[in-house]
Amino acid sequence: MSSEQASLKQRILELEAETETLRRTLRATRDEHERVISALRLSEEKFSRAFHASPDSVNINRVSDGKYLAINPGFTSLTGYTEADVIGRTSLEIEIWADPADRKRLVQGLLAHGRVDEMQADFRLKDGAVKTALMSARIIEVHGERCILSITRDISERLRAEEALRHSEEKLRELIDLAVDGILLGDSSGVIVGANQRACELVGRAPSEIIGVHISELFAPDSLKDKPLRFDLLNRGQTVVTERMMARRDGTRVPVEMKSRRMPDGSYHSFVRDLTERIRAERDRAAIEERLRHAERNEALGRLAGGIAHDLNNLLTPIQLSASMILADHASELGIRSELEGILEAAERAGELTRQILAFSRKQVLRLQPIDMNQEIMRTERMLRRVIGENVEIRLELSPDLPAVLADASQIQQVLLNLAINARDALPNGGWMQLKTTLFDADEACASQTTGLEPGRYVRLDVSDNGTGMDGETLRQAFDPFFTTKQPGQGTGLGLATVRGIVEQHHGALWATSCPDLGSTFIVCMPISTEGATRSPASGPPVLERKTGKETVLLAEDDALVRSAARRILEGDGYTVVSADSGATALQCAEAMQGEIDILVTDVIMPGLTGRQLHDQLSKRFPGIAVLYISGYPDNALAPHGVLDSAVHFLGKPFTAAALSTAVRSVLDERPGGVKCA
Repeated sequence: MSSEQASLKQRILELEAETETLRRTLRATRDEHERVISALRLSEEKFSRAFHASPDSVNINRVSDGKYLAINPGFTSLTGYTEADVIGRTSLEIEIWADPADRKRLVQGLLAHGRVDEMQADFRLKDGAVKTALMSARIIEVHGERCILSITRDISERLRAEEALRHSEEKLRELIDLAVDGILLGDSSGVIVGANQRACELVGRAPSEIIGVHISELFAPDSLKDKPLRFDLLNRGQTVVTERMMARRDGTRVPVEMKSRRMPDGSYHSFVRDLTERIRAERDRAAIEERLRHAERNEALGRLAGGIAHDLNNLLTPIQLSASMILADHASELGIRSELEGILEAAERAGELTRQILAFSRKQVLRLQPIDMNQEIMRTERMLRRVIGENVEIRLELSPDLPAVLADASQIQQVLLNLAINARDALPNGGWMQLKTTLFDADEACASQTTGLEPGRYVRLDVSDNGTGMDGETLRQAFDPFFTTKQPGQGTGLGLATVRGIVEQHHGALWATSCPDLGSTFIVCMPISTEGATRSPASGPPVLERKTGKETVLLAEDDALVRSAARRILEGDGYTVVSADSGATALQCAEAMQGEIDILVTDVIMPGLTGRQLHDQLSKRFPGIAVLYISGYPDNALAPHGVLDSAVHFLGKPFTAAALSTAVRSVLDERPGGVKCA
């Protein structure tokens, strides 16, 4: 084989090898092309599925003219527009932008950055409604053309929910700020991150001065020392309730109750309640309970004192009656007269003591009438000057044109006298005593702080002195019966208790203020009368003389000594007297009598029938019968609340022969057609 043939054969082999290589390359290129086409087809299918399946609105617009090339079902669902409505048209043509400025913002963003993310805009729907949505857009190429791919999500419901949540949070905030308790929110370390209005008020700081402050800085150091903050208990899931002092910016302290709890996120919530009113209420309740116990003790003493006074009056009455009769019969025997006058003086002093006891127990008989307080003070002034002595100056400061008070003038005089004596004893080295009157309006707040004081208008009397005064303990006991700071034998301890009894029986109020070495002031408030003042009789006991008569007297008295003495007095005055020891016996005596009974003289309280019941039954047979009631204290059935009607004739025990004689004659003479006797 020639060299040329060999060379040609070699070339053929090389060409066949190259051909095989090209063939293999061509097959590989074809396979890759088919793979790329397949991948592109798959990508297009995925895009198409995503495009059409997306719940959001998706649309493709050409950049060159802005016309819609494609929309998905989400676009139709959001806007109401179909493909037939928008394909080949622009967004401006269908007027989908509620504000065209939003479209301008979109275009500017795409030109500047090639993308826009979550731009909020309002879109007008096919039916004219407007919805708010978030739009994101990208520049893409479709078949060699630049297009805008837009994805729009409706956020109208979310915005409405957020607005509703915002309103709800605002209402919750308002509710929290309206809470009567302070609310503090602390982080996991105890630093305050939130506080309501009440919490700010409790500490006297603005919210900006509380936020960021550790909760321990809001409390008084001594309060934290006594009761430290128990984060250890809170971290174990316990609710901690403590009482402590909150320190205000101005230095004042507020007692509070704090209830704290750790929340699941590690923060702490605390409710802070102001205890000021509760503590004040507890203190007021304790004071009221103490006053109630005091009143109960006084009431028990009053019942005991009233019973003792009643029995003592029954004993004193026959002594006075017998002594006065003997004195009248043996006036010329000087030796006997002196002894009898001593007996009468002692009986009168004992009677004055029983009157004080009855005043304290609020069981004395009151003759109420409208009186002028200023007039009573001026009428009593001369007597007061004699009582307190020349080294004590009396000062009067009387408000003019005061309304009248409904009172018993003699009891008002007793109040003035007792308070003057009390002032005199507080001024051993002399000084001054002032009597001041004013018109006083007691409101609800004032009345709630003063025992016995009801809201209303009063005439107020202040009796002040610059004497030794009283400390707090003495002042608290000043009105207690039988309490006295005087030496034994210098006082009974009934003076101020008597004043209190008189004032309270008049439905008034009494209290005092005092300070050691600075003097005292006693305040008396008497309710005003709706009627004008009536001038009361001059002070001092009237001079009584024995009166005679010839009428028939039915005497009903269960005490034998009083009954016997009274019968002797009346028979000595010329009356025909029928006596009985009870109401039932008196009725039997009346049934047995042939003539008229002119007057019934009866004790108020007797076994069986009371004096009033006896008179009521006798009046059926003797329509014109007069009645004079006698008693150590009036029966509640006769005189509700201890006050007798002005038309009822009453003679309190003990009484003298002249007082009984005068009272019987006066009652008989007041009868219609009555004949006055000497």
